[in-house]
Amino acid sequence: MFAKLMRKLGYVKLRDASEVQKENEQLKQLISSNTSIINDLNNTIKSKENIINDLTDKFNELNKLKIQYENKFIDYEKSISEHLKNIENLKIKLQSVMSELNEYKSVYPPPVKKKTYAIIFKQQGLPTNIQFAVNVGGTMYYSKLDEDSITIYLQEGEYDYIIMPIRGYKIEPEKGHLTVNNNHIVLINFKAL
Repeated sequence: MFAKLMRKLGYVKLRDASEVQKENEQLKQLISSNTSIINDLNNTIKSKENIINDLTDKFNELNKLKIQYENKFIDYEKSISEHLKNIENLKIKLQSVMSELNEYKSVYPPPVKKKTYAIIFKQQGLPTNIQFAVNVGGTMYYSKLDEDSITIYLQEGEYDYIIMPIRGYKIEPEKGHLTVNNNHIVLINFKAL
């Protein structure tokens, strides 16, 4: 009853010092363990913040790479588009050239290839160690040593020929005209003077 009365009057029961010290120790331990928990939470928060920062940096790097690749892709698309335009332009030019070529062919048909015939100039009267020569249409042809003829091949047409003179011999015929439309043998007589 006395305690109740004291409380009503505003008096508080005095505790002994050992109880206060015990409570202080318990409070210190509670504060210490809470401080440790708070430090652990702060460390965890810092660790999470570092992870978030690292992830943000990685995300930014990936975003930069994405932008670079998008730009490269755009450049490649432009390049491919330009190449396709060039190919189309080349196709158009090729069609134009082919058209011109076809027009040219219709105006100037390709020449008909003429048949080629063997013409033999056979000599009589020269010793085997003397060569002779003939000029046909401005081109010189020579016999080989120990052969009595010259074989040439001419396309269809008209040709003049001259037998080249040899000192000490008269030639019959000295010159002539050929109409080439098949193989010919031209006999040449060399008579010693």
